[in-house]
Amino acid sequence: MQPPKFLVAVYLLLVGSAFALRAGTRHAAGLTATDARDLNQRRTTLSQRAPPIHVAKTRVRTRPKRTKGWSGKRDKKQKPPKKPAPAPGPPSKDLLRGGKCGKAPGDSPGHCLFTINGKRQFLDCCPEEKLKLHLNILLEVLAPLTSKTMMRIVASAALLIGQTFAYDQLLDFKAAPVYENRSLDEIHQAALKEGGVVTVWHGGDEANQQDALKQAFETRFPGMILNITVDLSKYHDGRLDQQLGDGNVYVDSIILQTLHDYPRWAQEGALLNYAPVGFDQIEHSFKDDTAAWYGLYVFFWSGAFNTEKLPGIEPPVEWNDWLRPEFKEKLVITYPNDDDAVTWAFYLVMRQYGTEWFDKVIAQNPRWVRGTQTPSTLASAANTTSAAFFAGFGGFGSRGNLNFTVPKEGKYVSWPQTGAILKDAPHPEGAKLLHNFILTPEYQQATGLWPVRRDVAPPAGFPDLWTANATNPAEFARFMADRPLVERLRFFFEAKLGTAVGLDPISDDI
Repeated sequence: MQPPKFLVAVYLLLVGSAFALRAGTRHAAGLTATDARDLNQRRTTLSQRAPPIHVAKTRVRTRPKRTKGWSGKRDKKQKPPKKPAPAPGPPSKDLLRGGKCGKAPGDSPGHCLFTINGKRQFLDCCPEEKLKLHLNILLEVLAPLTSKTMMRIVASAALLIGQTFAYDQLLDFKAAPVYENRSLDEIHQAALKEGGVVTVWHGGDEANQQDALKQAFETRFPGMILNITVDLSKYHDGRLDQQLGDGNVYVDSIILQTLHDYPRWAQEGALLNYAPVGFDQIEHSFKDDTAAWYGLYVFFWSGAFNTEKLPGIEPPVEWNDWLRPEFKEKLVITYPNDDDAVTWAFYLVMRQYGTEWFDKVIAQNPRWVRGTQTPSTLASAANTTSAAFFAGFGGFGSRGNLNFTVPKEGKYVSWPQTGAILKDAPHPEGAKLLHNFILTPEYQQATGLWPVRRDVAPPAGFPDLWTANATNPAEFARFMADRPLVERLRFFFEAKLGTAVGLDPISDDI
């Protein structure tokens, strides 16, 4: 018979508290020196006295046995001889059933302490009474502590219990990936039988950023509907955590910038270990060995200037070039404290040029905005004074009235936009079809981005990512995993610029 979950939780609470009291009397539990001495004294005292659990007394009527020299009649002079004490051993079932526990030995695992024949004995009995026994002792040990100290201990134990019953699958060893060997058409037919729908959450800051993916996918696979929602990755990941916590997953695939979330989700058992066709060609630093997550394409930041608003200027290349007088009040830049990838971009520059560079950027009086595509939109528009930007969505070469640049001596940001399929996805075949489609050499070349596959050439005009010195796409994941550093940098920039002002870039109509 298994004990109820709440009793197991109480037991864990006891164990957690015991460790706090015994292993870390002062430091782990936050006790004062006086508290520690009192606890040791009370622990010694309690170990010497019996717990308050007793078996009810039973009366057994026996007829006195006649012995030589005794008539069987009692008087003041005659006394029956004393019977020898019974041999020690477990009491009968009837005796135990008459006690408070109410269960016989062997009914369930556990030991309860009873006083039988004047002796304290641990007997096989029910786990519920064992837990009550430990709880009794614990309450008496904790009685003299202050409420503040009590809260510290209980909070620590509660955290232990929460982690034990959480979604976490830390020791789930069944993580061998399934390698896809079907053709796209075969997966397409399986996805149609499943309903012909795929729901995707994609990181970005403009609602229409993935319209091209939706059109290409639905054109290639008739009958399929790609429901793709673009929003900031830092909002998507929180909503996904809520789905996982509620046990109500309705998203099939996620493609996000928050790379630090994927190892955690994989550890929790939330992601499907699935390797699409071409998985073996993905750059090793872009993927998980168990195929829980992997890069789908490489995003990067660049700078640009409007050749119509700033005609005839020398193209800015290095980071110090943006401090030239012609860019005074002409720059439009994304808040570095509103997007982790922009935070990383500024951090790379300041590691090379120091905080003085950032102070000089502020002196240029730029327009600070939310969203990384917003600078490109404003700089290319004819009805704004903004004419140039850096650390935003761009490209190589030129597009329309914008000329793009990246530094040669400095560093700039790139990272693999990473995807995964939810283990509990309602449309897993549709999600598999999407990921296999994105990783085809044809689509990798059509994105206008660096491919994640090493066997696919980059677009025309792009440098070779695998030999580039000015950018390292694998470094961004390490930065994102260092959340204390990210938070410190965010507050550094916020102290200089204030909190990011403006509407969510998804709904700001820019």
